[in-house]
Amino acid sequence: MKVAMIFPEKLPLKKARSISYLNTCVALSRLMNITLFIPKESLNKKELEKFYGVDLNNVNIKYIPANIWKIRSNKIFNHFLKKHIAYFDFFYVRHLKIAKFLVNNKAPNQKVIFEAHEIFFKALEEESPDKLKKISQLKKLESYVYSKVNGIVFINKTLQKQFHKTFKNLSSFQKIIYLSNSFKCPYQKKDFSIIEKFYYCGNLFKWKGIEDLILTMKSFPTINLVIIGGSYSRIVELSNFAKKQGIKNIKFLGYRPPYEIKKVLLKESKIAFLTNSRSVYNFFTFPLKLLDYMITSNVVIAADIPAVKEIIIDGKNGFLFKTGDISSLVEVIKKVINMSPEKLLEISQNAYATAKNFTYENRAKNIYNFLKTILENDNQ
Repeated sequence: MKVAMIFPEKLPLKKARSISYLNTCVALSRLMNITLFIPKESLNKKELEKFYGVDLNNVNIKYIPANIWKIRSNKIFNHFLKKHIAYFDFFYVRHLKIAKFLVNNKAPNQKVIFEAHEIFFKALEEESPDKLKKISQLKKLESYVYSKVNGIVFINKTLQKQFHKTFKNLSSFQKIIYLSNSFKCPYQKKDFSIIEKFYYCGNLFKWKGIEDLILTMKSFPTINLVIIGGSYSRIVELSNFAKKQGIKNIKFLGYRPPYEIKKVLLKESKIAFLTNSRSVYNFFTFPLKLLDYMITSNVVIAADIPAVKEIIIDGKNGFLFKTGDISSLVEVIKKVINMSPEKLLEISQNAYATAKNFTYENRAKNIYNFLKTILENDNQ
């Protein structure tokens, strides 16, 4: 099988989606012929390998122009992409406009697989409820794409359920294939007898609950909260928020590339947080950092959103608090830091054992088998 994986955003991208997509691409390249199409202004192969900590040796990379005279457009990218699409059996994508372009331009025997991470128009409804025309257009685009693609990969069960509630004309072929941890490492035994720092790693969007996490630190003045990630403007906003609340035990490290984050999570952190607030995103998100925390032997304290509850068993391989409830979060933190080091070590071991099942190798095998199933059904 010849598979084209198309990522129309410049790499590297300071978003988790680029990490998951690139790691999936690398793992699939060990099973089949993979060509990755990315914008021409992206880093070269060696630079991408260093930044993401991956081996792209088996991946054929095609750099596609995405702008002319400094004007960037999907139409420009698609124009140059069109010259290449005749050579592939499958297209594996996660961007709506690229998916629409492919279903409208592919040959009858070619297949488009869409990897679904969210319901886009629902997210826009929450962020900009006044943009009714754009919301309607986006819903129509989603409905069209999902009815035309040959298969849909869902990143968790919760998202699949939401799709079936929202869209009537879904593709016949569907598969739940979880995201995977982006790090590979042996179990790292950690000393839980001293807990001086808490860690949060990832984007700092409002719905991530960072303000709530910062407020909880009033109750733990002797412990520092280290926050990794986020834009400069958002860090300034949160820093000012903490100062107004009189909270001083917060440290912002800013954005760090994946290979640096791995070192921090593996060597320094012990207690890590995933603190989503109440949001529509909770019904389709699958936080990559959850598995990264777990594979690096951290004890995780997480909001009890549906996707997280598919992975975390409270008190066994992590801890859950009521989403958006600061008092619940404080109580769980108190419970954790008052536990014996031996018990926390046991939780850490269980977290690692869970995360070991979520490898990109396993993910690639599931995707490969899904593609084979689609081909077999098409030939019947």
